[in-house]
Amino acid sequence: MCIEPFYYICGRCGFKSDESRLWGRFMYESPTGLVEIARQTAWCESCSDFSPVEFLPDTGKIESLEKELSDKKSLIEEYRVRVRQGYSWLDRLLRKQPRLTPDLLKIDFKCSDLERQINDFKRIMPVIASRKSPPRCLRCSSTECFIPPKFPSADLEGDDFTRSFTIRDSSVSYERQGKPMNLMHPHCGGEMYSVSSGIYPYIRFKIRVYNSEGEFLRSESMNKDW
Repeated sequence: MCIEPFYYICGRCGFKSDESRLWGRFMYESPTGLVEIARQTAWCESCSDFSPVEFLPDTGKIESLEKELSDKKSLIEEYRVRVRQGYSWLDRLLRKQPRLTPDLLKIDFKCSDLERQINDFKRIMPVIASRKSPPRCLRCSSTECFIPPKFPSADLEGDDFTRSFTIRDSSVSYERQGKPMNLMHPHCGGEMYSVSSGIYPYIRFKIRVYNSEGEFLRSESMNKDW
């Protein structure tokens, strides 16, 4: 599979991270087979870099997502009821389905995402039921990880400010425009920017398998690219 990775570059100190280190398939080993790990992008002190870090769901998180899903579905259903009330007898006979507005389509897509997330979290819960350790970095297994703070300008709406960066790869250098990520570079305070690499490498991932405490066990080959 060919995917273009982005660089994460600090506007103050020039620190550069490669987004591709966040990619991969990460699975817990369980008695019933492999279970996909829920993960988030966080800062790992051991790696001194942005890393894929476990997200450990709990019942409170699942209940919160289920409430959000229920509220969004109610909005859609209320709209459909209002539209059907204006239908002609022929529309009712043909069981015409209301067409959602662009905003409600976004909510409908979000519902699908929430359903997937809830199901994923429910599969994870039995695996981590006796978990003792906090979330780990899925690159080095360190628990010294945290979500970077937002950059102050993140509170400004409609911030489309871009900045030019010079990217140097081996003997090649080129200019790219970076967009603010609304994240602060830990221990530096600079604002992080997302910059297109312009490179499309062919990547064949391996499955990284972990125990229920998030400790790396082994890698397994995949039959497909992703």
